[in-house]
Amino acid sequence: MKIKELDPPLMGGSACLVQIREQHYRVSTTRIKHHDETLAFKCDANGEVTDWSEVCGGREATREEVIEMLTKLP
Repeated sequence: MKIKELDPPLMGGSACLVQIREQHYRVSTTRIKHHDETLAFKCDANGEVTDWSEVCGGREATREEVIEMLTKLP
């Protein structure tokens, strides 16, 4: 597994590129009202999202928890 920090999303927060086997994911954390939301999306090797369907994550999930969820995907 490889993890690389990405430029923050336009709405603020943070993002990183996670490579697990041959698949790349963008893991983004943003503040929604009074809660953080961390979601993972499929992306290319540059971190550009290729499918906006959420792979995993959710409200109040941490980056570490979402990355752990990604490692358990088939």
